[in-house]
Amino acid sequence: MKLIGNILASFVLSLAGLLIAQNALDGVTLTSSISGIALTALLFTLIYILVLPIARFIFKPFIILTFGLLSFVFNAGALWILDIYATTLTIDSLSALVYTTGILTLLHAFLYPLLRRLW
Repeated sequence: MKLIGNILASFVLSLAGLLIAQNALDGVTLTSSISGIALTALLFTLIYILVLPIARFIFKPFIILTFGLLSFVFNAGALWILDIYATTLTIDSLSALVYTTGILTLLHAFLYPLLRRLW
């Protein structure tokens, strides 16, 4: 049950972060269909829950040495991979990628613990 709550919390935050980035930034475009946006958020959630913890575990000493900056780079890499493979998301510039990563990172850092407690 806890795993489902973690996945649901990450999905909601990813969906909210992508929608905020699309509305606030010029270089981020999502498809207009609800199912396309939900699929994009689901794919980012799967990358965020399945792939990033392995990378963070392997590179933990370097994350500590860089005071967490490498974790931000991993999040940007996950979003960049999603941009490459998902046809429902288009990020036009590096600055849009960095700002979108910042939005998603801040949402997950501050709201993820609160949502996990709710579910």
